[in-house]
Amino acid sequence: MASGSPTFAKLNEKNYSTWSGEMEAWLRASGLWRLVSGRQKAPSTSSPVIQAEADAPDAFEARLDKAAGWLYLMVEQEQRIHFQGIQDSPVKMWEALEAILLMDKLDKTTTTSTFE
Repeated sequence: MASGSPTFAKLNEKNYSTWSGEMEAWLRASGLWRLVSGRQKAPSTSSPVIQAEADAPDAFEARLDKAAGWLYLMVEQEQRIHFQGIQDSPVKMWEALEAILLMDKLDKTTTTSTFE
């Protein structure tokens, strides 16, 4: 697992391509990427519940909080508006950034190539 804080630049309006790759790598090294990508789902419990199963949802929620916290901290202040109402879901946070910033980049590329 990665230790400490990420050492790369925070996300701003110009660096999504670089930031997303570095953030994904850091989240993978920290054991959090499967949560952010949505591949790891909340654990289910069987009946009767054993103690390990009872603790699993709390551990899962703690890891979700950690992933969401890192995403929030690694984004410049002006980009945090995209997290309004979804701060508890690292999956939705990642998807929102991807949708908004990739679309913005595509719009700029299309506009630039149209007028060249």
